[in-house]
This record gives sequence, structure tokens and C-alpha cells, in this order.
Amino acid sequence: LRDNGPLSRAELSRRLLINKVSISDIAASLIRDNLVCEGEKESTQGRPSTKLKINPAAGSVITVEEKKRTIQIAATDITGRVLRYEQLPNEGECSKLIEEKALKFSGNRRIYGAAIISEEISSAISLPYASIFVHPAIAEARSEVESARNKEERILFVSWGKKLYATLFDGSFKLLENLPHMKISNEGACSCGSIGCLEAHVSGEAIAREYGLKTIRDILSSEEALLKAGTKLALALSFAIQSLSADRLVITGPLSSLQEDVKEKMRSTLISSLPENRNIDLCFSSLGDRAMHMGASLLALDELIYGKRILESLDTLTDSSLYLQI
Repeated sequence: LRDNGPLSRAELSRRLLINKVSISDIAASLIRDNLVCEGEKESTQGRPSTKLKINPAAGSVITVEEKKRTIQIAATDITGRVLRYEQLPNEGECSKLIEEKALKFSGNRRIYGAAIISEEISSAISLPYASIFVHPAIAEARSEVESARNKEERILFVSWGKKLYATLFDGSFKLLENLPHMKISNEGACSCGSIGCLEAHVSGEAIAREYGLKTIRDILSSEEALLKAGTKLALALSFAIQSLSADRLVITGPLSSLQEDVKEKMRSTLISSLPENRNIDLCFSSLGDRAMHMGASLLALDELIYGKRILESLDTLTDSSLYLQI
């Protein structure tokens, strides 16, 4: 229902190969839990069927990103749509503040859990409900996949900001820790301790050092800096695309909001660096600054609601008679 709904009970029975009686029992349980609701009736040649759909108002998920100076807090419904978002100054211990904001943002909705957006699997934040840690680059990739037309593709995501991160989606998400540290030069000290890494040449921190810039906004205003860094990035990624057999490349992160001529330069560099018979689509994220919170929420929902409910439902389907005979 989340991915293809609304659907009638008969349609669910055909898609899942589970008999209609069992589908009706499962649907009744989900309706009682307020996770699913009945929608419009569909007229057919026989008896009209009622569509089932996810109930977005069933609950919410809280997402939190703690930075050095600020805390970003968002509440989403159970489809991942951001309902409320706020940025606050980081004044130290913030768990109580986050909990208060979560209750305010969620209203009367049940809070199913939280996603803490962090590069590390640790945090001083402690919340009174189930929480998962989500890497910011994977959160960005998850939000992009949600809006993708073809979810069967192998997609390489590159998060371009102060630092450089890479994620491969091939049905699941894998953080490619080595890609930002592929060697492209004999110069440039990298934070990893090596010389000549891709990150040491094209990350926001590297661009800022080279051109005497201070903020991401300053970098986005410097076409010269972005043309140089973007060309290096596209050239390096042409090798990564081939080794990973990626079908599509998506640039996310703060530095994805590029001028059109920089985007075209990156596309032309990428295409000219690939074999003639190798076509790939280079896209730039347009989901905005809340995409990370949407993606983190979707990952939390996958684990805390949808995956859990699927397992609970499957646990009840122990009798082979529940399945359709093919």
C-alpha cells in the first residue's frame, strides 16, 4: 500500500498471492491499529470494491540533526512527509528540548520513533522512544530514491558539501567510504592522512581553502571555483561509475545547487570520459534542504513500522492454505 496504493483487498490478494480471507484479516488488524484506512469505493462490473490506503495521520517520526551551532528538528507523518521543521541554537544538552519539541510537533499523533542524523553511530541525544542512527548521505539518497521513477536502477549518489560522501543504491544503501579517498593527484593533504585524495581537491572545505572562501554560499557564488572542482569530480566519478556498474549518478548535498553552466560542464566531462557505448544520466538533487529529514524519516519508518509489520504479518501466515494456489 505504501509503494503502490491505494489498492482493493482483491488487488492485494492478487499481488501478494495471499487468499482474500487472510488479506481481509490482515487489513482489519491494520485498520484497528489506525495504520490503514478505507478510501473511495471503485465501481466494477460486480460488487463495488473499497480501496485501502496508508493513513498518514496514524503517527509521526521525529528526525534530529545536531550540528556544532544548531539543532534541526523535524516531525513527519508515516509517509515521510515533513509536517514541522525548526532550527534552534545548540546550547549543549538538548535531549529534553528535543522531546518537548517532538510532542509539540506531533500533536495527538503517536510517535513511532526517531532518526538521529549523524556521521557517527553515537550521540549524546537520548530520547524515550525507539531511535536509529542515519548517516546524512544515506538519508539524502533515501529521499531521492523515494521520488525516483525507476527503483530498479543501480544509482550512485555523491553528497557534495563541506565533505564528500558516496552511497550506492542497488536495492539497499551502501556507504562507499573509500570513494572520496580515491587518489587523483600527487598533491593535496587529505583528512584521512593520505595525499591527493578526491576529497582533498573537490570538497567544500578544499574549495574554501584554495579560494579563500568561508561558507557554502560563498562557494556557490564562485563559478570559477565550482567549474574547476566540478570538472575534477566528474572525471573521477567516470571511473567509479564503470567499476560500480551504476546506471545513474545523482549529486546531492549543499553544493548540488549549481549554476546551469557548471552542471553542463560536469555532464560533458562525464560523457567524454566514458566509453562511447556507455550512457548514464547525471542528475542534481532538487528536493531542498529538508530532503535529509525526509530520507531519515523514511529509513526509520522502513525499520520501525513497515518492516516490523511485514514480519508480524508473515508470522501469522504459517498455514500454506493461506496462499493462493498457482
